[in-house]
Amino acid sequence: MGKDNRGHDAPRTEGVGQGRDVRSPWGHYIGNGAQVRQFYTEMGAFSRGCLSRLTACRRTT
Repeated sequence: MGKDNRGHDAPRTEGVGQGRDVRSPWGHYIGNGAQVRQFYTEMGAFSRGCLSRLTACRRTT
């Protein structure tokens, strides 16, 4: 779980529920499930290896 978090979540997973962690490019995206999906689809191009849990990397291939 630790290595998976530092892969896509640079800040921390604690901001995932609040969505206040806007320090990262996807900080405010985490707040919305639909938004995060669309965002990961674009960003998943280079981080598809870390987004294996979101399966978004598979669609981006």
